Amino acid sequence: MDAKTAAYIAGLMDGEGSFYIEKARRKTGGFRYRIVVSIMMCDELAIIFVGRATGKKPWKKALRTLNVITKRGFGYVLTWRNGPAEKLLRSILPYLHGKKRQAILCIRFQERVAKPRGVKFTDRDFVICERLRTKVAALNNGAARC
Repeated sequence: MDAKTAAYIAGLMDGEGSFYIEKARRKTGGFRYRIVVSIMMCDELAIIFVGRATGKKPWKKALRTLNVITKRGFGYVLTWRNGPAEKLLRSILPYLHGKKRQAILCIRFQERVAKPRGVKFTDRDFVICERLRTKVAALNNGAARC
């Protein structure tokens, strides 16, 4: 990805993107943790551009909340998880401003404790995962909202 494209995507992500560490129950018991990067916008052309630049295809999501005002009733969504999310964050990191700390923590998570499928987390891994997850969540909750 060239610098101009990365800077453009970083600007969109600073405004409309979401970076977090997801904690989900496994069907076999226990939890799994993974980084998630997503963006949702009503502007189809902007999302298509980001999708093409990153090799992802956007999907439509119905907007049912009263807080969202849109004529269409849906938005376009792109989501990256695990390694692809880390790759995207590394590409846009130099150009991020508002969500740079969240991005750094997500990359740190991926470097330190992300495990391939089938590899068990140790108790120490769970402590680190939970610590990083709550740090990112606190930054997201403390962000200025318009």
